Amino acid sequence: MTESRKRSNLRALVGRRRQPSAGTPDSGYTIGYRKIGEFQGGVFDFDDHVVPWSRTASNLLPKIMLIAQDWASEDFLSGDLDQEQLQLGYTPGLPSNQNLFRLLGAHLNTTFEETFATDAFVFVKHGSMTTRIPNPDLRRSALEYALPQVEIVKPQAVVCIGSSTYNAIRYALGRPYVSIDTSLGEEPLRMGSTPVFGVNHTGGLATIFAGGPEAQDRQWARLSKMISHYA
Repeated sequence: MTESRKRSNLRALVGRRRQPSAGTPDSGYTIGYRKIGEFQGGVFDFDDHVVPWSRTASNLLPKIMLIAQDWASEDFLSGDLDQEQLQLGYTPGLPSNQNLFRLLGAHLNTTFEETFATDAFVFVKHGSMTTRIPNPDLRRSALEYALPQVEIVKPQAVVCIGSSTYNAIRYALGRPYVSIDTSLGEEPLRMGSTPVFGVNHTGGLATIFAGGPEAQDRQWARLSKMISHYA
């Protein structure tokens, strides 16, 4: 598939998530969610990006595709407009981003800009950035938006950030829940010929839960070996 065709297909997905019924009980969600374009005058609702995270990481011929859980919450987007976030699609100073970028460089020899990055949940979740998205809604969004992006982009490997994200993708592929460590300890989950891996979230609390930075580095070193072997 050519890059222009990929971009056209991504724009079609953008159109799908803009539909009035998208992200509502009418389309199978447990509750209704607001759309990215409803905040800050719609400045974050980019035609070429299903989620703003792809604004900087939009390589359509990537080795690595990153899938995180979600991009933003209602409370977060109701504050002052962040010009860096608008320009880049992410907040550079956020510790979880800084840690992710470090891990990408140290273990996968790549930069964020060289990946294609998206989210499993493409709507704006309620409340704060720590609000939990109901599993049925996270899984439905992963099925409707994340899996089609994998099919369109066709990366060499997919890396899911966080257990909830990894298991939402597994569920969308008809697989049961597993521990995040399982993704790096056996034949990988595959979507077609593309291997799909999971790692712990790169935020501070998740890093502590994973055993600290050294444990996280060991996990990413294992990820690097798995990608080299299976991708």
